[in-house]
Amino acid sequence: MRPLAHRTLGAAAALALAATIASADSGPNHQVRQPRPIQLGTSGGNVDDVSHAFCCAGTLGSLVTDGSKQYILSNAHVLARVNAAAPGEAVDQPGLIDVGCQDIASDHVALFSRSVPIDFTRGSTNTVDCAIAAVIAGTVDTKGNILDVGQVSTSPLDDPPINTSVKKSGRTTGLSTGTVTGVNGTFSVQYQLGCGSGKKATATYVNQVVFTNISSGGDSGSLIEENVTNCPQPIALLFAGSSTTTIGNPIRAVLSALGVSLVGCGGRPRLGADAADFGLQHAKDVQQRNAQRLMQIEGVTGTAVGRDPATGRYKVQVYLDHDAPGLRGQIPSFIEDLDSQIIVSGVIEAF
Repeated sequence: MRPLAHRTLGAAAALALAATIASADSGPNHQVRQPRPIQLGTSGGNVDDVSHAFCCAGTLGSLVTDGSKQYILSNAHVLARVNAAAPGEAVDQPGLIDVGCQDIASDHVALFSRSVPIDFTRGSTNTVDCAIAAVIAGTVDTKGNILDVGQVSTSPLDDPPINTSVKKSGRTTGLSTGTVTGVNGTFSVQYQLGCGSGKKATATYVNQVVFTNISSGGDSGSLIEENVTNCPQPIALLFAGSSTTTIGNPIRAVLSALGVSLVGCGGRPRLGADAADFGLQHAKDVQQRNAQRLMQIEGVTGTAVGRDPATGRYKVQVYLDHDAPGLRGQIPSFIEDLDSQIIVSGVIEAF
């Protein structure tokens, strides 16, 4: 879910959220008001994302352009209030959660423009949870610098190899690092439709990238990129996870859906996984053929393609929302000709 802030939430609570994440600064520098023009990877959200007792925010992740305007890129559940926002709603930095739920006009940095609606219809699938907000002149660094990262490449890293080292800069846990653990993921993701209130709903996502735990509530909207010092290539838009797992939308799919491109340090065209890796393609085919059957097992929250670090063999990962012998017993040891790997992730939630 989006981070929830009762009016009494303080810095100690924010630090507690970040305690289990390996990070450079654990987040506090990402939660304060940035000097204008701001860098991204920082606290922010829709100023109307409030309820009776709570206010919500996430991460203003990166800068994109459609060729005529610049926009802040984040998630639909951060900027568009889970399909509820109207164009022109203000986006602030820092987000409401970090200013005692106050809508401060001088904190406005962008105006919500458009999003890809999230489809909660039973049987439907989603690929992206994304939205953009048009930058208010003078409020955002026009070169697209991200806190603790700098500029990113304008060329995404498509099909990142499993075990690729990554980093992200986000509101709650700051700069954190990890690795790609799975690809081609299908996941059931739980949303709360209101800010800290209202019904919960589940949306199914396909073709997702899976990472070690590099996030917590409020990091949604962060850009995940390869962990190199200069001009890292973006990989995914962080939008969901659990205490053990982080999930991201492939960034090229996000950019295509919104009709925008990244602002950054120039392109370095390079694909990730080898197109001739027939073992990977076979594993994806096996996983896709069996995903629906596996997801119908109560307690299974996702499936993806992973890889055994010792043997290099690809596996079909099966993610569980809880651990129980009866549930484990329903997962076959082999899925077609591939080993299965059970991962107890807990419930996957939109952060």
